[in-house]
Amino acid sequence: MKMRIRKMNKFLLSLFIAFNFIETNHAQIQLSLQAAIDSALQNNLNIQVSRNNLAIAELNNSYANAGAMPQINAVLSNTNALNSIHQNLSNGVEITKNNALTNNINSGVNGSVLLYNGFRVKNTKKRLELMTDQSEHELNINIQNTIANVMIKYYDIVRQNSLIALLKKNLEYSKTKSNLIAQKLNVGMANETDHIATQMDVNNSKVAIANQEMILHQSEIDLIQATGMDVNQQITIKDSINIDRKLLESEIYMNLEKNLDYIYADNIVRINELLLKETKASKYPSLRMNAAYNFNYSKSSSGFNLLNESYGPSLGATLQIPIYTGLVKSQEKSLDYQIKNATLLKADKYKMLQYEVSKTYSQYQSLEAQIKQLEENYDLARKYVELSLQKYQYNQSTIIELQSAQASFENIGYQLIQLQYLNKLAEIELKRISYLLKG
Repeated sequence: MKMRIRKMNKFLLSLFIAFNFIETNHAQIQLSLQAAIDSALQNNLNIQVSRNNLAIAELNNSYANAGAMPQINAVLSNTNALNSIHQNLSNGVEITKNNALTNNINSGVNGSVLLYNGFRVKNTKKRLELMTDQSEHELNINIQNTIANVMIKYYDIVRQNSLIALLKKNLEYSKTKSNLIAQKLNVGMANETDHIATQMDVNNSKVAIANQEMILHQSEIDLIQATGMDVNQQITIKDSINIDRKLLESEIYMNLEKNLDYIYADNIVRINELLLKETKASKYPSLRMNAAYNFNYSKSSSGFNLLNESYGPSLGATLQIPIYTGLVKSQEKSLDYQIKNATLLKADKYKMLQYEVSKTYSQYQSLEAQIKQLEENYDLARKYVELSLQKYQYNQSTIIELQSAQASFENIGYQLIQLQYLNKLAEIELKRISYLLKG
């Protein structure tokens, strides 16, 4: 019986551990950069709205909306009337009747096809295609901005983790230093003030770590919001900041014409040019071909024609020639100014992109050189701390030298992590400008 109870307890304990493990995994996930980007692209509101706008633009991009499709109508009318009739016929017969019933039925199918209207339909269709392209560019702009935003927040967390690791390493040095002084204090080879100072260093390191962990938690919430995940989701990121060193300034300048904002500005110029052509087309004649099949029935209880029926097909054409188009001239002038403004904005956009590339690439290169120097200094500072601890153990250095070595180690480490993050931001911006960010 006891054996059964023990087995049952082990079984329940195993279940408890398993469920606890599943719950823990559900509550906290290890998030990769690609997973963060995929989640953001799926949940971002601006991207969803842009996709809907693109779907609308694709529906509107048709020859029917451009005015090229034929118009076909079915017509049916039935009119009953009471008429008072007074007629004097040529043969001397006089007809007078009050409230004579008249019935008229008209029905038919008619259609018209546009043959020519100054290429207005052609230009309208091109404009609708460009507006579809604009919606697609707007979607891609939101995608690129979303990817860049997620990457910035993701690598900010990597930076915070690196800073915490740096502070923890310095805490280890502080604890080692405090233990060495405590040992010397026990044998009368150190004073109490040095021991108190080292204990304060340990406590300050712990406070700095706690503060950095709070900042890390806030950064994690920012990333969770950017990805659209549940606010209660806990994430961990185990990654490092790796800089792409293959970016060439000449290649980025060559890709500026692929920049989505620039293409968007260029399309605005082209759309206004097509609007101008559409407006000018209204000054040209328009020609339509008309065809119909009609049936007419008329019956009267009195009068000369008691019954009249006619039916059959008809074919013709309608030519409309504008005579006065004063309003069109005003619209043309307005569109001319809009084209000039759009052209200026396009040129200004390209110039601003060039300035931004020049400034950002200069920062990208400068940070790379600084990081190489700081990486070397960081290794030297780490060795300096460890050597100072060994020297202090053998009474070959002072507490002041130890504190100075630690301060140098922490400052250089902090600068290195910050510059690595700034260099990554410069890389992300250069890729965003040149449409090289990959989702």
